[in-house]
Amino acid sequence: MIEKCDSFLKQLRGEMFRKKIKPLLFIFNNERIMRLHSWFCFGKIDLVFLDKNFKVVEIKKGWKNWSFYTSKNKCKYLLELPEGSIVKDKIKLGSKPEDFRKFLNHAY
Repeated sequence: MIEKCDSFLKQLRGEMFRKKIKPLLFIFNNERIMRLHSWFCFGKIDLVFLDKNFKVVEIKKGWKNWSFYTSKNKCKYLLELPEGSIVKDKIKLGSKPEDFRKFLNHAY
């Protein structure tokens, strides 16, 4: 089940201090360039950046803990998934939710 991060505190915490990477859907007020860090995250994370129409505009596989990442594209939604999810679920640039609905079913 995916956890929605739609408040400042939920977004602040994200994956930090979790023993296992949990699927998270970050929801922002508007599209923007994302600046992320993975401090205090224990494991690699797959990142899926989505625009206001839920179309995949950027992918980052196996983002390492204790590092920084700045998206190259603006996004309104961000999926943080356990490493390997992008490949396993065949998430590609241009994909829409119907292409990977199982992650989003419980987030709406």
